[in-house]
Amino acid sequence: MARAQTSHLPKLISLYSHRYLPAEVPDTGYPVFSVYQTDTIYYGRDLLDYLEREFAGPGRGPVGDVTRWIPFWSALAERRLDEL
Repeated sequence: MARAQTSHLPKLISLYSHRYLPAEVPDTGYPVFSVYQTDTIYYGRDLLDYLEREFAGPGRGPVGDVTRWIPFWSALAERRLDEL
């Protein structure tokens, strides 16, 4: 039943642990999500920003403005529950 309800959602590609990049994107600049059970946040504005945050060590501030909107996943990360 869960597969039927979620089959229309944009697919995510696992990068590392619970970090994901949207699949089937035509170009660059798409956000990286951290998805752990029901907790979904942006973990990078794009792949390069994510790699710097994940592997360059501490000291990075919060993820700034994300320029690409991914249906469902961005709404979940931004807690826009009315758009889910």
